[in-house]
Amino acid sequence: MAIATAAVVCRIGAQISDSTCVPQSEFVLGRVRLDAPAADVNDSLGKPHRQRRSSSEDDGGQYELLQLSYVNLNVDIGRGGRVERLATTSSALALPSGVHVGMNLREVAQRLHLSHAASQPRDEKLWLGACLGDGLGDYGPETSLHLLFRAAPGGEPRLVEIELSNHGP
Repeated sequence: MAIATAAVVCRIGAQISDSTCVPQSEFVLGRVRLDAPAADVNDSLGKPHRQRRSSSEDDGGQYELLQLSYVNLNVDIGRGGRVERLATTSSALALPSGVHVGMNLREVAQRLHLSHAASQPRDEKLWLGACLGDGLGDYGPETSLHLLFRAAPGGEPRLVEIELSNHGP
């Protein structure tokens, strides 16, 4: 099974139909908002099934990372005790638009009003930036939605993983 990679560039400004960015309201998964304080994760999801300490690195150097695993959701708590990554491979969770694991590329593009997604290669990972200045949040250009699609032999690509990340200041 081959995986091709394609990037979709974010346009600055509010999202309109046939856009290449995602409204900031979409950066929620499993009742947890990206960049939320760690306490909000605990309030929303309770105690994780597993947690481990790790580290990550950015322009500011190395920092501690707390990785929390729930039944259908993985959460990384980074700098300042805030959520910097949310990921799922479960169809039980969806973005506010209804995008969930198992959808085909056309369905995802329609729900997110994406213009370029439907014409991408068959197997792919899409990187979609947050629409800046849409008045729905204060995410910056480092905020992104990653959607991984895979096709079974002879089948059409289906969404297999949703990942939200905010590795900014």
